[in-house]
Amino acid sequence: MVAHPAQPRDLTGDGEQPLIAIPAEEHGRTVVRYFTDEAAPDAATPDAVTEAALAAIGAWGDLDWDDLERELERIDRETPPTPVIDEAY
Repeated sequence: MVAHPAQPRDLTGDGEQPLIAIPAEEHGRTVVRYFTDEAAPDAATPDAVTEAALAAIGAWGDLDWDDLERELERIDRETPPTPVIDEAY
C-alpha cells in the first residue's frame, strides 16, 4: 500500500455512522475511498460509474416477464427437492 503524505492513516467515526468503501481507479491504480456519510459517496461517484450501474439495471427491461416466469416454473418442476438436512451433527 502506497500512502499519499496528505492522506490520513486512520479513520475515526461515531459508532453509529456507516463506513462505506467505494473502489475507484485513480492514475491507473485501484484505490478505495471510505466515507462515513451516506450522501458523500453519491457526490464522489463519477457519472460514468453511475451510468454503468443504471445501464445494467436497465438491461432487465428487455426481458419478456411472462416467458421468464414460465421458465422459472419449468425449472422448479424439473428440479428434485433438496433432501432434508439432519441437524444432529
